[in-house]
This record gives sequence, C-alpha cells and structure tokens, in this order.
Amino acid sequence: IYSKQDLGAIKELCSEQLVHPTPVVVISHTTTRQCTSFDTCSEAARLIQLNIIGKRGSQNSANAADIGYNFLIGGDGNVYEGKGWDEMSSHRTPEGILGISFIGNYHKDRLTYGQIEAAQELLALGVKLEKLSPSYILVAHYQTASTDNPEPNPNTTLPGDHVIYSKEDWYGVAPKFERQLKHPTPFVVISHTATPACYSPVVCAARMRNFQDVHMGDSHNFPDIGYSFVVGGDGNVYVGRGWDATNMHSGFVKRCNIGISFIGNFVHDTPTNGQIQAVQELIKLGVSLGKIDKNYKLVAMNETFTTLSPGVVLYGIIAKWPHF
Repeated sequence: IYSKQDLGAIKELCSEQLVHPTPVVVISHTTTRQCTSFDTCSEAARLIQLNIIGKRGSQNSANAADIGYNFLIGGDGNVYEGKGWDEMSSHRTPEGILGISFIGNYHKDRLTYGQIEAAQELLALGVKLEKLSPSYILVAHYQTASTDNPEPNPNTTLPGDHVIYSKEDWYGVAPKFERQLKHPTPFVVISHTATPACYSPVVCAARMRNFQDVHMGDSHNFPDIGYSFVVGGDGNVYVGRGWDATNMHSGFVKRCNIGISFIGNFVHDTPTNGQIQAVQELIKLGVSLGKIDKNYKLVAMNETFTTLSPGVVLYGIIAKWPHF
C-alpha cells in the first residue's frame, strides 16, 4: 500500500471524517488508461487528483477538496492511497461509504489477477483494522448513481431476464485442462455451494472467483471450478465449466452430467424465486441446444456422493420438478 506521500500527491484542501466501522464499500473504475508499474500508476493517481480538485483549470474538473476515492488499485497489483481509511469519499451517505477504484477502463480492458487479489486483501485488512464493518455491503458504483461504472457484460439472457455471465465476465482463469463432455448428456446434478448467499452480480462474481480458487487449489486440485454452472441469489447464471466440459461430479453420473449449483447453504435457508426460475430456464435451454437429453434424469448431489448437498430445503424443492 503506497501512501499519498509515496506517490507525490498533494495534501488535501479539507476533509470530512469517515465514521467507523464503515458499512458500505463502493467499487468503481477510473475510466483512464491502465497502469502496470509504480511509475505509471503513481502518475495516474496524481493526474486523477489534479483533475478532480481543478488544478488544471478545466471546465470539466470537479473542483473538489481531494481525490474522490479512498484507495486506487493499479494493474501492478498494488494499492495507492487516496483519502485513506479515515476520510469520507465522494460517495456520500449519512452512514458513510468507502470507495475503492480500479485504475483503468473496464468496459474494454480486463482486471489483472493482482488487482483482484489486492482488492480482496484490502477489504480483509479493513475489517481487521475495524475500519470496515464485518458485515459490510459491497456494491458497484452504478448501483448507487446514474453511471455504467462498472457493470459486468452479459452475453445471454434467459426468459424472465435471467442473465448468463460468462467466465470472462466474472474474471475466471483458464482451466488447467478440459475433458470433452458427450452430448446430449443424460443427467443434471443439483448441488449447493454451502457458502453465504449473494444477491448482486458484483458479489456473485466475487464468489465465483473464490470457488475457482478453492477448487483449483491444493485442497481439491481440480483443473477448474467444479460446477458446469452456478446460479446466484440475484437470479443470474454464472458459467463454470459450461456445456462442453465434464465436471467434478462422481458416482454413476461421472463424466455424463451437467452440474448446476445454487450459491447459498440450503440445509436451513431457502433459495430465491429468481434462483429457482433461472435453473429451470437453464435446463430448458440445455435441452433446446441439444446439450441435455430431452429425457434427462434430475439428480441431487447427495444421491451420487455422501454429502449434505444440496441441503434438505433445496432437495424438497427439486424433488417436485419434472424428471426427478
């Protein structure tokens, strides 16, 4: 984490204290060029500050007291201090908001893995320092104001306006290898992730990156995220291995199924109506594309392996679906 002094930024004109622990974090992008080194990222931060406080004399400058963000994250994977932990960002609410911005324009560019990891570690540090509430809400800038900064790029919409986000949309990494899935596949396996739920594309995309990290890590050593598709509490679909690669499921369905997982823990909780509808529409799409056999068998994960997944609540729901 480079301080404002480290990057040669000027001292703020005035400041307003941020109340701790802060309950909301807003993620944005600077819509400027990406940077990949300390020299280019510190220069970008200085220019952003100068433009915002109006030192350029531009009619478009904000004439604000300081840079609007609490922290910026460069393509080099480092954090650059703006207002820091203790000052109010340009995102104003009575409760207070911490603003984190990625240096770059992510309508067309892609975040580096270092940027993603640095942001996650910065949030964890904020909680540890009691600057952020342990139950903070993470939101995208476009959810708080009239802006398109930043929003995932949907590539398909199912009936009911359920969006399918590709692996590129949630910034997943490429698989170590893939094994081709034979079509049409005879089984659809339903599971749950046994994690906290998510209700927005930003949070669900973060969950997806975490699932992939865990599955590809030493504890599982999978070649990719384990699921074919994952469905969030926001009612949207997130592509895992997709239609054409085999997945993690074993037993009698091994290498001949599409695996769909609900984000959440449904031993006690209940999936959202959006999740249920999105999964049903996704299965219909798979049949229409010839990826799933029209006479497919719907299977709960605990029928293939000793596990609580998909949880008794979700099991009770899918047990009433066709093909179960």
